[in-house]
Amino acid sequence: SKARRRRRAAQLLAALCAAGKAPGDAFPWVVSKLDDPDDGVRSSVVQLGVACVDADGDDGLAVKIKACEDALAKATSCEAVTLLGAAASHLAPDDVRVADVADRLGEGL
Repeated sequence: SKARRRRRAAQLLAALCAAGKAPGDAFPWVVSKLDDPDDGVRSSVVQLGVACVDADGDDGLAVKIKACEDALAKATSCEAVTLLGAAASHLAPDDVRVADVADRLGEGL
């Protein structure tokens, strides 16, 4: 089925992220699938998103946070909140964005 293929794609991309070989456009794909109607797909893309954030660390963090915030602006979902939290965990404690992200997380919950 199409959902099974999307789930498998997310799982394979997550494995690539864990190996440090993820394609640069993996995270935008993740965000585009946060509202997938299939629970398994959403779960897989969240795992992929967290893997991408963890693999990249600070690289592209501002873009990832913005993408998560944009997703939350469209519709609050636990998936978008989870990804925003994963991205925020890489912010330095004294980063000026911490307060804003904490507020967004609180709003999302």
